[in-house]
Formats: sequence, structure tokens, C-alpha cells
Amino acid sequence: MRFDRIMCNGISQAAQSPVVRRWAFQEIHNECRRSGGSAADNAFRGPSDGIWPTALICKRVGRSAGLRKQALTTYHARMAQRGEVSVITAAYNSASVIERNIRSVGTQSLKPAEHIVVDDGSVDDTVSIVQGLQREFSHLRIVRQENGGAAMARNAGIAIATGRYVAFLDSDDFWSERKLETQIGFMTANDVVFSYGDYGTVDATSGSLLGRHQSPERVAYADLLRGCPIGCLTAAFDQTVLGKQYMPDVRRGQDWGFWLALTRDGTIARRYPGCHAYYRHSKGSLSSAKIGKVGDIYRIYREQERIGPARSVWYLFPHVFGALTKRAVMHSRE
Repeated sequence: MRFDRIMCNGISQAAQSPVVRRWAFQEIHNECRRSGGSAADNAFRGPSDGIWPTALICKRVGRSAGLRKQALTTYHARMAQRGEVSVITAAYNSASVIERNIRSVGTQSLKPAEHIVVDDGSVDDTVSIVQGLQREFSHLRIVRQENGGAAMARNAGIAIATGRYVAFLDSDDFWSERKLETQIGFMTANDVVFSYGDYGTVDATSGSLLGRHQSPERVAYADLLRGCPIGCLTAAFDQTVLGKQYMPDVRRGQDWGFWLALTRDGTIARRYPGCHAYYRHSKGSLSSAKIGKVGDIYRIYREQERIGPARSVWYLFPHVFGALTKRAVMHSRE
């Protein structure tokens, strides 16, 4: 057909791997046989199985470097088998927000293998709401435990997570529908085992966007010793490579301690493109109590990282200053 050459050229430029190119050409021919070529007029509209026909992608990718890159990223994301991502949500008295959280996971363009909600001893209707949504979302699981804090709840989820990738999303936060597709596509295309991204902050009462937290392009262990630029709601790691690792048992800052553990061996965390996660900011939320983190941060330096007292204090100052600055900026926008 007339557009075959355009499509083939597009894929040749988009993919360096012969395996990817062979797959692309086969998809082109299969799609052409099924549709008689009419599918080329509906670029980027994919079938229900979640794999976009390459014919549709290739018609566009030959036109710009940006679209060629998007085609390759989409290939990796869509070809990742369902069953690769376990999403873990720690929930405590979250009846007013948990449904939005669950729906933002359940409507992802790249479906997760499971969404594990760990109820941390809620006394409201959190459990009944999750159980009701299980009829709609077959991948949704609920685990109940006595109140032990976010670290224990997240660790309970990690312990039973079966996916290759483990991602975190607390009960009052939510994702855009392409978060997992973008993140897992980026990780598989670039051989990344630990990734994170930018996130937006919305007012818990009005729902208005307060701002966007822009993360550095990459984060190493040495960077994390000076602070925590990684939002837990954006992070995912490959547990088949990094292993089953657990968060330190502290009330606050356990996610930062976890990132330290993941990067201690030299692993570099990388930022995936775009802003696909949203944090609900409220004055009464646990994560807004920045000053209360100081003792737990010091414990992690001393007990987990085995850093001496003087050096721990030296690291503590820029860490706390960064946390307080972030909080001050947020309050100035309220």
C-alpha cells in the first residue's frame, strides 16, 4: 500500500532493535490484512487489548523525532505483560478519598496486576467502600491490620506484591490515566529499575491546583543523603532486580529511608517524563507535619545508614531546611 513505505521508515527510525522492527513490520501487515488499509486513517486509536496497531503509530512517527520517541516508548509499555505492576495503597480512615484513588488506578491505560489496599485499622467506612469496589475492579485486594502506621502498612503490601514492579499511591492521592503506561514504558525502554516523576499538589478542600513539584532528572544515594526529592506517589521499583526490600519502621520519613536502601548499592533513580500524579494537601495530613520528621530522619541516618552522630547532624540541616522550605512555599499558595 502507498503508506507502507512511510510506516516502515518511521519504525526503522523509531527502533534500533531488530526485534522491535520485526514486530512492527508484522503488525503492519496483520493490520493491513484486517482493515484493508482503512486503519491508517485512525492514528493512535487502539483496540481493547491495549496494544496499539503499529500501522497506526508508524503513519505518524515518520514525521517528527518526538513522535518517533513516543512510538518506541508506547511499544515498550504496551508490550509489557499485564501482571507486571503491583500498586500499594496505605489507608487509614480514608472513606472520603479512597474511591477516587482506586478509580485512578483501575482506569489506567496500562492495567496493573493488582492494587493492594492495606487498611491500617480504620474506624470509618474505608473497608466497606473498598469491598464494594472489588465487584467492579477484579484486581483490587484488601488487607486489614491493626493501626501501625504508614511504614507497616506499606510493608504489608510489599510482602505480598507479586508484580515485577511495585508502585505506591497513598489513599488521598491519585494518578492521571497514563501514569503507569508512561512510567513502565520509560523504565523498560531505558533499562531503569527505580523511577519517579514530577507531581502536582491540589488543595484537599477546593481541588484547585496549588503547584507542581519538579524533580531532578536523576537521583543517587549521595543526593538522598541531603534530602528527599522523590515523591512516594510517583515512585516504582523493579523488585526482580532490587529484591524484596522494606521501609524502616519509623512514623515519618519511611519512604526516604526506603529510597536510601534502594540506591545504596549504586542504583541511580531516574525521572520519567510528564506530571501524572497528584498529592492532596491538607493541613491535618500526616505528611504535612514536617517538623515531626526530624527525630525519625536522624534515626535513619544513625540506625539504618550507620552514619556517625556528627555527620548525621551535618546531613540533617540541609534535609530539614529543604523540607521546611517546601512547606513554606506550599502555605504561601494557599
